[in-house]
Amino acid sequence: MTYVSLYRKWRPQTFSEVISQQHVTRTLQNALKMGRIAHAYLFAGPRGTGKTTVARLLAKALECAQGPTPEPCDQCPNCVQIRDGLCMDVIEIDGASNRGIEEIRDLREKVKLIPVQAPYKVYIIDEIHMLTTDAFNALLKTLEEPPAHVVFIFATTEPHKIPATILSRCQRFDFKRLTVPELSAHLSRIASAEGLALSPETVALIARNADGGLRDALSLLDQCVAFAGEKVTLADVEALLGTVESEVLLRFVDLVAERDLVRGLAYIAELMDSGKDLHRLARDLMSHLRNLLLLKLAPAMRLEAVEPELEERLRGQAERFTRQALIAGIEVLAEAESEIRWASQDRLPLELALIRLVGLVEEGAAAPKTTAVSAAQPAVTAVTPAKPDPVSAARAPAAPAAPADDFGRRWAAFLESLTENGLKNMVSVFRQGDPPRLSGQTICLEFAPTKAFYLKKAVDNQEAMEKAVRRFFGEEFCFKPLKRGELPPAEAPEERADREVPGNGAGEDVRRDPLVRKAIELFGATLVKVEP
Repeated sequence: MTYVSLYRKWRPQTFSEVISQQHVTRTLQNALKMGRIAHAYLFAGPRGTGKTTVARLLAKALECAQGPTPEPCDQCPNCVQIRDGLCMDVIEIDGASNRGIEEIRDLREKVKLIPVQAPYKVYIIDEIHMLTTDAFNALLKTLEEPPAHVVFIFATTEPHKIPATILSRCQRFDFKRLTVPELSAHLSRIASAEGLALSPETVALIARNADGGLRDALSLLDQCVAFAGEKVTLADVEALLGTVESEVLLRFVDLVAERDLVRGLAYIAELMDSGKDLHRLARDLMSHLRNLLLLKLAPAMRLEAVEPELEERLRGQAERFTRQALIAGIEVLAEAESEIRWASQDRLPLELALIRLVGLVEEGAAAPKTTAVSAAQPAVTAVTPAKPDPVSAARAPAAPAAPADDFGRRWAAFLESLTENGLKNMVSVFRQGDPPRLSGQTICLEFAPTKAFYLKKAVDNQEAMEKAVRRFFGEEFCFKPLKRGELPPAEAPEERADREVPGNGAGEDVRRDPLVRKAIELFGATLVKVEP
């Protein structure tokens, strides 16, 4: 008999079997119970979270012999045919390979035909964001005036690419990533049913590497069984996934704590010569420092997928660092992990990260980059002509209009919202810049000279990034990517013309200072106080 992959074998066949998407299944079941059936649904969310599965379940609930019903029987001919992919009235279309206007025109002609054997014709279009603009326009007319017997179910991982005219005609449901405990519990149940032996730590490691996707988790479990047999150990999973052993991480971080650069650089060379993936090493070091930070912040916390003996060693190692050093260290490694992908010498970013980590320890843990947003200041503070500083004088008028802590929290929440909506590529570009600063209503993001690649990506995608900024912060905001040290955009001339620059007493001499005049010209500042 042909082997069936675990993710296909354990695909939910009723709404009650769906994991962690109760906000979706409950709403659909209530709508089916009340007979409030929409003509178009949009399921959006990360891969492997159940979008296509729930679309098939909704089709079964509509076509079931007892339906429309809040729970399909999974026994009648219609349910069985839908489960086996044989129902003529449930049509699944891959939007990636049927994305042109001709395919949508063909669909428009076919939707007029009445169902063959079931109450509805259900069209499930996966990855609908891949359709062309012309195809979306062709689909729009059908969505505006759909036949009564037709139900559309769209699935996508990138809902932001779907035109607003299509979105407004669909009931949208957002699928969320599964948590590690949810994935671990489900994997343990499946492993037990399959007769597999896995320790809780092994299951948790698989769950963590699934990135919130149940399909990914089951595929990894399948792969681990093929690698190790029915008894899968933690070492087997680490070897298969290429994760770095705990001893390697402990030793690397110990060398940082001891500020031993020579041995640290030699250790990186040793790991590279032994075939370690340095990109993976940077990621695992980041997770290691995260665990240390959690233990530093909450000593009573119990870490997931960490054996008690290892956890005690981590607690001891956490005592060797300050909280600020761990936060800054995570940022340093995040930057290195991103740069390794593009570096011609993949060891160089990690070596530079080691040097910076040791520097943090030597300097008594300098404050992390995220605290670099300066607090709000008046338009122009006291001016001292004796020691002009072009950068500080120019940036003082452009200080943020809101307190730094508040803006920093809002910026972090903004990046988190992008991540939740599947915009990881955009988030990675935002994170490569320096901490953002406000210049009036413009959010300026500077990029270091070594981040020219990301600056170009930000410039090329500025329109899309600005739309994301405006959706979160408000329509009055703008987004501007800059080279580090480049001045923010000046205010419009008509806005500067309305500003009054007082001139009395000692202020006259200061006003004639070229640097002050340039700052006033650029930012329309007001000179409020002069001190000798």
